[in-house]
Amino acid sequence: MKIKLEKILRCDDQSALIHNFVANADAGVRAWANHSGPRSPLGSVSFLEVIGSEVLTMVRGEVYTRGARRQLIEHDLTRHEWLPWSYMGQGAQIAVARTVTDNLWIGRVQLRRRPAALLLIELQSTRALGVELDRYGDGLRFRWENRFIVDVSFAPRPAALELSDDPSPLKQQFLGTPGVQLNDSGLRRSGRTTGACG
Repeated sequence: MKIKLEKILRCDDQSALIHNFVANADAGVRAWANHSGPRSPLGSVSFLEVIGSEVLTMVRGEVYTRGARRQLIEHDLTRHEWLPWSYMGQGAQIAVARTVTDNLWIGRVQLRRRPAALLLIELQSTRALGVELDRYGDGLRFRWENRFIVDVSFAPRPAALELSDDPSPLKQQFLGTPGVQLNDSGLRRSGRTTGACG
């Protein structure tokens, strides 16, 4: 007799993927959720020192494309399926797959028509002091007190990878607004950064 674990363990309610010191969950549903902004398709990802003590959190991961009249279009998910080992989400123009394994979080975003896209990620460190941020070929490396390293990488390599204290200039830059100035001066002080890749 064959047993399909997917049917037994499926969860349509809020759930989470947890493996060792990495956790991926959806933000909680707020009152009037159907009338508020879309929730992050990539959910919230926490890299933990010990359970309950986050070292780095990806607060949100948002996906945007450009409309025909240069308007910014934010994509959200309309349905999803949680399993203990994976998350699959679907929207009108987007598909998202997420999993956590061996202290890694892996997320894949696919757009149906493959237009130019902006992936906007908000990262927050709860250990602002002693954080070192370095860029490398296809991503970012965060270090804390020579004890923790978190690499954030992208494949395929994005056409651009930008950092800013504020997501608004990143969106304007993606839309092609001339003269946009990015400010990342507060990254090391606040422990919060917004990154964009496209």
